Amino acid sequence: MTALDGAEGWAYAVSGRVRGTALDDLSGEAVARTLPSLLRALDAAARVDLAGTSGYGIWTPDGLAPHASWPEALLAIGTETPRVPGWRAALVDSGIGLGPVEAGLSALAALTPCLPDARRLIHGDLLSRNVLAGEAGITGVLDWGNALYGDPLYDAAWLLHWWPWYPGWRPGDLHAALLTHWRATGPTPAHLAGTPARLPAPHRPRRPRLLRLPGPLGRGARPRRHRADPGVGRWGRECAHSGRCLTGRGHRVLRGPSPRGLR
Repeated sequence: MTALDGAEGWAYAVSGRVRGTALDDLSGEAVARTLPSLLRALDAAARVDLAGTSGYGIWTPDGLAPHASWPEALLAIGTETPRVPGWRAALVDSGIGLGPVEAGLSALAALTPCLPDARRLIHGDLLSRNVLAGEAGITGVLDWGNALYGDPLYDAAWLLHWWPWYPGWRPGDLHAALLTHWRATGPTPAHLAGTPARLPAPHRPRRPRLLRLPGPLGRGARPRRHRADPGVGRWGRECAHSGRCLTGRGHRVLRGPSPRGLR
């Protein structure tokens, strides 16, 4: 890190240039070579001293996060924030409705008793070309704008969720790589110990739908389709901290068809 400062409610950091190929663009063979170093890096992040910080969820530059517990932070995904406004109304108007979202939140709430009370540093956005790799492993982990305090298994769950959406990564076995890593470094997560079959099975991606939200439209503007995205509310790579997402020439879009968390 060469500079770290802030002004008028914004913070910035400047670091040395990191070279490498984005994890998203690696072949299955290259991903398999890279995973061990990525998992070690996530372990190192989870060991960062959080003294002087507080709360769970996405934290602000002063090190404070808004939630009193990890379950509360996860369930807050169903509440609109200034960062990503209007998504509930957009779903109501889309024909999809809020039913699938509410059902997902209920299922998540039912699982919260299984969650540990861990409070560690989580990256929270390992794709979107935020991880760079070279021949010897990862060379950099960028864009910590979605970093959270909470259970570090969140990053593993993120990779498991998105794995099927990158056909080039197959036939790599992320499940096996995670279990091998956890068994070597210990301890294996409590609810996975001895039951690897409980890890979620890959699912087949479905073609996304695009939902337009009110926003500035350029003349002749057309929305740009990104990589298939399974989650209503997943914003494109261009999302800013303000919650405005501009894709193509000015469209703000939500993608479907099935609900997934908003950040």
